[in-house]
This record gives sequence, structure tokens and C-alpha cells, in this order.
Amino acid sequence: MASMHAQSQPLFNGAAAYQVQTVGSAVRQPQRRTLPQERSHRRAAEQPRALSMPLTALCILGAVCVMVILVFAHMRLYTITSENSAMRAELTELEAQRSKLQGQYNGMINYREIETEATTRLGMAKPNGSQTVYVNLAGSDRGEVLGGEDVFGWTAELFSDAFSNLSAYLSAPAT
Repeated sequence: MASMHAQSQPLFNGAAAYQVQTVGSAVRQPQRRTLPQERSHRRAAEQPRALSMPLTALCILGAVCVMVILVFAHMRLYTITSENSAMRAELTELEAQRSKLQGQYNGMINYREIETEATTRLGMAKPNGSQTVYVNLAGSDRGEVLGGEDVFGWTAELFSDAFSNLSAYLSAPAT
């Protein structure tokens, strides 16, 4: 029993828990001793490096510049937003004014007043079904027939062009 205890101590190096499968295969690893000069070198490498003073000043100056730019951008955004709100309010007011003026304009057109003025001052009368209206083309007044072609031929040509354009559109390959 004593021999087993002596053997188990180096195998497990004082650990309270061990795996049963590794009892026979565990081999003690020798610990490497470090020299004093290696220890100090390792501690120096582990310590964080301090930034140089000019680099620190440059970083602070950059951060201040970014903050100033952000403040001015925010001020400009606030100004533009305020102007936008003012213009929207003015637009709403102008639309209301336009609607009011349109109503006044529509109210100013009084067809009864126009008819009265035409019949009394100008001597006009409303035509009725029994009246014949003559148009005097004497002098500089004259009528002209534009494109004196056959209406049926023109219509047939129009439909022919429309169908040819439609067939060309439908037969074109899809892109």
C-alpha cells in the first residue's frame, strides 16, 4: 500500500481528482527552471507600452477636431430642419390662401350678369331651335380645309399603322 502511495504521488502530482484511464499512461513532465534574466525580460514584455507624448497629443487633437465637426454638423442640421419647418408652414398657409382666392374667383363669375350684359348692352339674344345662324365669310375671314384627303382612307391608314406597330412590338424578342 505504501508503495502504491509513493507511486501515485509523482504520477498525479498531488491532484485530488484523476482519470482512471490515464493511471498507467501518465508520465510526469519535468518543470523547466527559468533563469533570473529571462524572468525580468518576460515581465518587461508583459507590461503595456506607454504611448509617446506627441502621439497622445495628436490623438487628442484629432478627437477634438472630430467633436467640433460633429457639433457644427449638428448645428447645420438643426438650422436646415428649422428652415424646412418654416417653409412647410408657409406652404400650408399659401395653399390655404390659394384655395380662398380660387373660391373668390369662382364666385366672381356670375353667368346671369354676363347674360344680362350681353342682352342689354350688346343686343344679343339666345338662339333657339327655330333660328338660323349665318356666318359671314366676307373680307379677311375665311375658312380652310386642312389635309383635304379622304377621312375614311386616313382612318384606314391610321388603323393599319397601329396594327403594324403592335405586331412589331409583339414579335420583338424579349430583353
